[in-house]
Amino acid sequence: MPVFSLKLKNFLFSFLLPLAVGFVGSFAVRSGLDSFTAAQKPLLTPPPAVFAVVWTVLYLLMGAASYLISCADVRRSLRVNALRLFYVQLAVNLLWPIVFFGLGLWGTAAVVIVILWVLVLMTVLAFLKVDRLAGRLMVPYLVWISFAAYLNIGIAVLNR
Repeated sequence: MPVFSLKLKNFLFSFLLPLAVGFVGSFAVRSGLDSFTAAQKPLLTPPPAVFAVVWTVLYLLMGAASYLISCADVRRSLRVNALRLFYVQLAVNLLWPIVFFGLGLWGTAAVVIVILWVLVLMTVLAFLKVDRLAGRLMVPYLVWISFAAYLNIGIAVLNR
């Protein structure tokens, strides 16, 4: 297979996978939007329109980062381990809106988002070892997950 064709497939996969996760997760968000809207929320909760924009940008940054890792000229085992972490955190990323919005289990979702935060941190560190830019592209995601954890925990506490 020509190198260009392989890189194009890696490029498309790297960007489409996180976007697909976001798209699938958005169905859970829609199903639980009424209870979220009615819930008491902590200070600093942004308007609902902010979430879709931020998540889209973050999924694109994740795609760029994973593409850089998939093409990095380093030992295969470093790339594979970094991408495994990336895929695991992406799966937990998909689980979170299902638990939080779809099932309305805000306390359980708080546990899931803390696990997600740890996985994202591990992914950032693994990416930094392979490609510094890829790791840096993941930092806004880590910051947002930190903020989302604050919101999630706040909602769980305020709505017991």
